[in-house]
Amino acid sequence: IQPDMNQPGHKEVLGSVVGTTINAIHVHLWKNEQLNASTLLDEMGSFVFTNLLPDRYTLILSGATIKINLGTFQV
Repeated sequence: IQPDMNQPGHKEVLGSVVGTTINAIHVHLWKNEQLNASTLLDEMGSFVFTNLLPDRYTLILSGATIKINLGTFQV
């Protein structure tokens, strides 16, 4: 979690996933039990969500045969 340089007062969440086949893994960002944003892992297993206001968020990875809740965190 770091400041979003393009949006003062907002944050970015950056992450990387290792140890799995990267093909078609989605990263979902939830806030208040509603889907806030979603993206695919890039070819290096990385993802980024920008323009986030301070709040509690939950990250979930999903693919054809997996669903992993990475937990809730404060931005």
